[in-house]
Amino acid sequence: MATSTLQIKRPVVDEQRLGGLSECERHETYGCAGHSPFQITQLEWMVADSGTRDVGKGALRNVKVQFASAKCGAIRTLESHTCERLFAYEIELDDAVKGYYAQVPCRRILRTNEGGTKHVSNATLDFLVFYQDRIELVECKTEDWLADNQRHGEWEKLESGWTCRPYERWANERGFSFRVWTPPDPLANYLRNLEAMYAAKRLPLEPYELRIAERSLALLATRPYSLEELADAVPGFRERIALVLLANHRCYGPVTSTPVTLPQHFYLYSTCEQARQADVLAFQALVQATSQPVVQDAIGRATTTDYNAARERLARLERIEYGVEKPTVRMRQLASDVKKAVSEGRSPLSACLTNYAKSGNRHERLDATQQQCLEWVIRVQWNRGKVRTRKNLWFELEKVCNLHGAVTPSIETLYRYVRQEDATKRALAVGGMRAYQAARPISDPTKRSGKAIGFGHTLHIDSSQFDNRCEPCVEIDFCGDKPWFYIGIDEASDLPRPETAPTG
Repeated sequence: MATSTLQIKRPVVDEQRLGGLSECERHETYGCAGHSPFQITQLEWMVADSGTRDVGKGALRNVKVQFASAKCGAIRTLESHTCERLFAYEIELDDAVKGYYAQVPCRRILRTNEGGTKHVSNATLDFLVFYQDRIELVECKTEDWLADNQRHGEWEKLESGWTCRPYERWANERGFSFRVWTPPDPLANYLRNLEAMYAAKRLPLEPYELRIAERSLALLATRPYSLEELADAVPGFRERIALVLLANHRCYGPVTSTPVTLPQHFYLYSTCEQARQADVLAFQALVQATSQPVVQDAIGRATTTDYNAARERLARLERIEYGVEKPTVRMRQLASDVKKAVSEGRSPLSACLTNYAKSGNRHERLDATQQQCLEWVIRVQWNRGKVRTRKNLWFELEKVCNLHGAVTPSIETLYRYVRQEDATKRALAVGGMRAYQAARPISDPTKRSGKAIGFGHTLHIDSSQFDNRCEPCVEIDFCGDKPWFYIGIDEASDLPRPETAPTG
């Protein structure tokens, strides 16, 4: 009787495409972590399939990054330049990290819907990190995103930080560790400092710079020094030497809170713990200084009608208090409300606010058919860019209303509904990504990445077509039908780079 045996297909890792650790180096980590053959097979499949996902295809706010990893010796495609790239710099500068892989697929993750039904789905996590003795799965999210998507059983905030229950459960079932990493907020100083440290680490110091570095470390062993103080104490000391020392963990500094470009405020420490404590205090001061004030008192959000009525009511209370006007039951209650508001730290006017501005029609004047016709033409005809002008949109609304036997709303009503729509939807449909970026609100300055610290590190390239009226020889010298020229602006200096020459 013939017997059959199950042949488990082993993953084939394309070392040339992925770069990073060799199979022997990966198995060395597997052995230190104590993983079983089943776990090793799971991890090898994840490594083999990493980086195959099309990142950023539908992203509107994220900037996809082709990150040149010195540790892996290959390109790592990342989803965002302010979140995933920042974590990539961290692990690049972490000596305990042997290598890592980005965009790692995790199959058959069990999730629970809000209704309690369960379903199985696939997910792609941001990083699979190989340490000396362990392996870790990491998902990178900002605090704002996590706060907006917080839900019991999915994304939850614990005392130790954030977690994703389905991902955590999937990893624990297979004996892997999982964590959610969040960047600091604001992140500009930390991102640019790590970026400069990463760039400086790949440029070794000259022999004379090494001697300067050693003399600087000897001074730091006695007490902390600012970059400005070290430049005065050690001739030849400059920021690049400090960046190399920081990148190699020879000394430590407040990289999260203070930019290296402020030498009088950026201090270097010989111990990590002291630097961390100083960094925490400086970062708290930074957050407090950059926090946007929030209007807590209702008077700051009141309408003009309600504000004026509140002033009149408060003035009437004052006249009653001075005996000019007789008190009433309603005014006595209002006076009690004013005293309570003052005791709670609120303004007296806030207790006198009215709701006059909310009076009027409580329901829509349009019937259900008119409402549906309006919503349909705006969603399908306007937001998708099928109609060019708002006047033509009203003609389309008239056609739809006549088709359904409804009275066409006025053109002013249509315009009011269109103004309530998100302008970026139509901009994206009509003009693509460039029009969307022009229409979307400007990012909060505290959320931006800031300028590059080092000259020649980041280049912004723009292109334009030649105008044949500006140079008669353009059509002769360039063989293309539409010659283009490109210009690169250095981010650190705002100056054009001479290396970017015209091309056809």
